[in-house]
Amino acid sequence: MLDADRLETLIRDNLLVTRLRVIPELVSTQDEARRLAESGASPGTVVFAHRQTGGRGSRGRRWYSPEGSGLYFSILLGQAGDAATPARWTLAASLAVCRACRDYAVPAEIKWPNDILIRGRKVAGILAELRSGPSNPVLALGIGVNVGQREGDFPDELTETGTSLLMEGGVDCGREELAAAILGQLSTIAGLMYHGDWAQVREDWIAMACGIQGAPVRLRDDAGVAAGPCGTTAGIDEGGALIVRLEDGSRTILHSSESLVPMET
Repeated sequence: MLDADRLETLIRDNLLVTRLRVIPELVSTQDEARRLAESGASPGTVVFAHRQTGGRGSRGRRWYSPEGSGLYFSILLGQAGDAATPARWTLAASLAVCRACRDYAVPAEIKWPNDILIRGRKVAGILAELRSGPSNPVLALGIGVNVGQREGDFPDELTETGTSLLMEGGVDCGREELAAAILGQLSTIAGLMYHGDWAQVREDWIAMACGIQGAPVRLRDDAGVAAGPCGTTAGIDEGGALIVRLEDGSRTILHSSESLVPMET
């Protein structure tokens, strides 16, 4: 079980966190965050689950959430103008997680928009969703990290694509310490976001990202088939969307990684 008392001690000085809840089992921390938001929970409320029975990734995908070996939590964030858009906060959270993972001596990098990779395999993901509060919408920011899984622990569909800090040779860490590290990084980044310094966050994110500049891609057509035009990635715009320069010289802006397919160089 996650040690709630230890978590409380480790994040005591975190200015972003106002309330902490640790629950043995949830369908999804994002669903619990939604319930808390609707009941008037304050921004800065964080909910952890020891295990999720229906953890969610982006676009409704399942997030594998076994007990004891992963870190699963959601935090509620208040609105702050356009800085609170889910796209920007997705990038901000991925930056926080990537920095924290690198602290454990693994070569983590960010794959636009919401995945953390180590040597090409996924170790963490982010899910940002706007939720209704009693007065204003709040943002529920969900974070999942594979910490202690070993070879053979993943289901068949994730065997080739999933990894964990342990599998990648990361220095030994407790989940409480990793959670505190992520929330500490997120607090620092949120300070920049709330003070209007998105440009610095964007610059820092780009420095840790892979495949966003000069990577060959093909767009999907209206039917979702990888039969659209080809191009190369050309960075991200002010809102966090991916810019793709097409072969005819035009540019297109993508808001979802589902719209493109990487190509072999």
